[in-house]
Amino acid sequence: MLFEIKRIPFHSLKEFCKEFLMIVLGICTALGLENMVTTRHHTRAAEESRQQIVAELQSNLAEVTDSLHENENEKRAKALSELADLLKGDILANVPKAESNRHMQAFMSQKAVAIGINWPTLRHEAWDVVVANQTAIYMDPDALRRYSTSYAQQRDALISIQGVTSGWGEQIIKALVDLDLQRADPMELLYAVKTYRSGNVEMLGTLKALKLQLEASVKGEAKAMR
Repeated sequence: MLFEIKRIPFHSLKEFCKEFLMIVLGICTALGLENMVTTRHHTRAAEESRQQIVAELQSNLAEVTDSLHENENEKRAKALSELADLLKGDILANVPKAESNRHMQAFMSQKAVAIGINWPTLRHEAWDVVVANQTAIYMDPDALRRYSTSYAQQRDALISIQGVTSGWGEQIIKALVDLDLQRADPMELLYAVKTYRSGNVEMLGTLKALKLQLEASVKGEAKAMR
């Protein structure tokens, strides 16, 4: 069965234009209402995402600040410098390897030298969601620039720390095992300690730079909300 299109008789051009304008107006109104609802939905979603991102960045800033305030990495760097000086002294004084090993063991036991890096937990789930669902395109460009810069620096910082740890990890572990067995070569141990200390200092610089970026992002957010 075919559907028949109802034909509306028009008695004048004026009547036709009137009917035509009413149809166009109805369509435009419907499209406008739909666009308004969609825009409101996107605006609400963008605001919710903004709040989640800000909360996440504030949490990360607190983590970084706590990590720096604990000062564990600074203490380790200082202890490693002292250990390197002691090693250097033994090497220059031609102290026998066995005796130098005893010096190192005594020093590490007394100073409680810990090998490792105290690194904060940096969250990025809120940002990942914004990127995945494309809510970012509805956010303020300046705010979006602040967020992307902070998360990019977080990512770069993690890559940097992974590079640092992979550089000294195997070397320092081998040196410590040899020292525990009292057969460590003072020169090799000095190389390992110097490499580890250099990585530790580099990591501290990375952490401080990240803290400055997160602070700038959070302060910029507070300023924009005034």
